[in-house]
Amino acid sequence: MQLTISGEWQYQTNDDIQFLVIETVAWRCRLLILKRDLSLNPNLLRSVVVQRGCADGIKSKSRIKIKSR
Repeated sequence: MQLTISGEWQYQTNDDIQFLVIETVAWRCRLLILKRDLSLNPNLLRSVVVQRGCADGIKSKSRIKIKSR
């Protein structure tokens, strides 16, 4: 199962951790990707492997394509 969704950088103001917030409209699912994980794996932006399902219809290790704005 592959989706194409958009994401943008946002800041968590309490501890200033930079993360990527992705929201899929079809499943109303939100994923948080820490910036330090992106520095370890830059390809994470293009192909995210979801370790655990975050909503119905998205199962473990589903691949999600992300377009950067």
